[in-house]
Amino acid sequence: MSNVVVGFDGKTPPKLLEVIGSFPSASVIKVTISGTTTSEDVVVPGLSKILGVLITVLDSGDRVATSDIDVTWSRNVLTLADGGTFNLDATGHAIYALVWGNALT
Repeated sequence: MSNVVVGFDGKTPPKLLEVIGSFPSASVIKVTISGTTTSEDVVVPGLSKILGVLITVLDSGDRVATSDIDVTWSRNVLTLADGGTFNLDATGHAIYALVWGNALT
């Protein structure tokens, strides 16, 4: 399987957001899936450990999908998978994520 991951500026690899104050490092990514799969691992560069994530999925009509997606993570790898009604490899889905955690040092 393959995926395309771009940052908030449309470039690969995604960069960390510049944050002022006492907040963890964060990255905004967009993932598109090509091929047939039920799960996909996405490496979040710049982070050594993911602490949290906020996900939204757009369907092929650029509407927020009302189905579920399974999300887990370990270290700096985000795993996206089919949910009860969500098909990861359905044509036209775009997955957006705000991911925060410990920055690589």
